[in-house]
Amino acid sequence: MDNNELPLNSAPASQPGAGDLQAQIDSLRSLVNTMLILLIVVSGTLNIYFWRQFRSSKADLNTISQTALPAINEYTSKGGPAIDEFLRKVVDYGKTHPDFAPIMTKYQLNQYRPPTNQPAGAVKK
Repeated sequence: MDNNELPLNSAPASQPGAGDLQAQIDSLRSLVNTMLILLIVVSGTLNIYFWRQFRSSKADLNTISQTALPAINEYTSKGGPAIDEFLRKVVDYGKTHPDFAPIMTKYQLNQYRPPTNQPAGAVKK
């Protein structure tokens, strides 16, 4: 047998006793239980916060949607079609007048395609 090897039945002198190991296990168990309780409290608090934010946002959305509904209807019935017609005329003008090409390029009117139907957010009366 080499001098560096320890016999199988001998234990190093620095190994803690069974009582010390049990105390460490109990301490770790207590720490894990404390962390679990803390996790439950923090997650519960966060859930309550998110729930209150949801309620507040829902109330704000209802208020804003009632206020914005007339403006949306006004745009879809008058403003939107007028803008589309103006852009159609500008694109037609740009096709017949080559001096207008830099402006068409600057504002990317070359790619403009007028809508074929009403927007998805349109509300009919």
